[in-house]
Amino acid sequence: MQKRMVSLLLCVVMLAGLLPTTAMAANDTTAYILDVALQEGYYSTKGDITRDDGTVIEGTDIDMESRSDTAPEGRNNYLHYQDGVLTVFGKVYIFASQYDGMSAALNVASGTLTVQGSGSLSLYGSGVPALRVSSSAAINFDLTPNGSDSQLIISSSGNTAVKGDLTISQADRVCITTYDYPYASDDTSYHTIDGNAVIHAENVVIDNETDGACVRGDLRAEVTDYLQIINQSETTAALTGGTYSLKTDYLNMQSYCGPMVDGNITLSPIENGEYGKFWIDGCTTGDVPVVMGNITVTGGDLSLRNQNRWSDTTDERYTQFKDLKADGPLLMGNLTMHNADGLRVNRQDAGTTPLIRGDLSLTDCADDGVRAAASIDRGYGSGAAVDGDITLQNSSLGIGAYCDDNNVLSTEPGIQNCTLTMKNSILSVYSFLADWKSIDIQDDYLWYVSTYELGSPTYTKSTDQPLGTKSSTDKAYLEIRSGNHMKSTREASFNGPSACVGDCVSESAWRQL
Repeated sequence: MQKRMVSLLLCVVMLAGLLPTTAMAANDTTAYILDVALQEGYYSTKGDITRDDGTVIEGTDIDMESRSDTAPEGRNNYLHYQDGVLTVFGKVYIFASQYDGMSAALNVASGTLTVQGSGSLSLYGSGVPALRVSSSAAINFDLTPNGSDSQLIISSSGNTAVKGDLTISQADRVCITTYDYPYASDDTSYHTIDGNAVIHAENVVIDNETDGACVRGDLRAEVTDYLQIINQSETTAALTGGTYSLKTDYLNMQSYCGPMVDGNITLSPIENGEYGKFWIDGCTTGDVPVVMGNITVTGGDLSLRNQNRWSDTTDERYTQFKDLKADGPLLMGNLTMHNADGLRVNRQDAGTTPLIRGDLSLTDCADDGVRAAASIDRGYGSGAAVDGDITLQNSSLGIGAYCDDNNVLSTEPGIQNCTLTMKNSILSVYSFLADWKSIDIQDDYLWYVSTYELGSPTYTKSTDQPLGTKSSTDKAYLEIRSGNHMKSTREASFNGPSACVGDCVSESAWRQL
């Protein structure tokens, strides 16, 4: 009897092996819309609107009670679900509210949900997440671009917009936002994306109007047109708790009242793009940097600023930011740039901390004949422009730290704790000069040190006398030209302004490099 049972079991196993794989496969995706479990079939929309002329506009609100095995007749806006794939037709709007006892507009509990189609999908949450993805599940939006202003919207008020990891492999314009809850009784903050995100799309906006982050976690984005990240937290960086790799031809990152990045960030333009423009703006004070972490830029032009863009506003939406100071450091970490078009670093208000506290390395970032490829302007106040090592190869850099907050020539050095390494590059420094830790200029060079007022420069050849590591306490300008740049010396005409206002020194002086 026992032998017969074993033989029977072996036969069952052999027969099972002959069955088609698809017959044995079982989809393990469990997902809910408005807390209703998705089943195979079609889901129509409701809420048609009748115009004054009698014509009827098809509604976009999803009706989860409308499931059918056939596509709805006479309608363009609907969903279809099968085998873990949700297909969007037309325009579909899904709204979930905590007052209806719902947990999310769209909830992926297990498995992988793929959202596809050429339609447009809007997920909204009021007091609940718009999208919830459990730690054991995944979601991938693979939408065929349709030219829509907003093909994918994920938005919540009074809660996190995306709770869990998010993948968007293809879409047109994407908006992911978190707003304050209009009737909230407390000041609870929420993150826009609370998890890791991978985004490939044409245009992307990630916005947070509470006191949370735009992304708490990793963000890897490739955005063809523009990527915009806007934050309104005094304490939480817009990107925090992860690492960030952003590839786009236009990046606009703004924190209206606080830091911008807490983590390492890599920036580059789209492959074969003409150029990349990267703006990172924060508004910090004291010792809080706009960026805490390393910045790596390959190609493109980086503008890193500490400024209060609302200091003169009359717009009631932003008057709360009018009196905020923008006097904190720009970067606590290393800045590395390769083959970049430009660098601009400055802060609006007089501070006491270095703009960059870390090492600066520029490779193949040469001037365009009008201005230095890279400029760092401390503006008013004190503290060095760069506190760390400087490495230049085939690059040009201008540094300004000339006036204190009393509008007189600062006696504090613009560069400190620095080992200078150069090859075929230009360095100009408008500030009092500190001792160098060491100097390693790897080709012949010309150098020039002057008092604050400049006449026609008389350069010294390194073969006659190399530049020493000790500073000259009465000097406030240094210029070094190495390698091929020795052939393009200039007639200096800068005599200094009567008062240091804004960036007048940098505009009249190092633009001649």
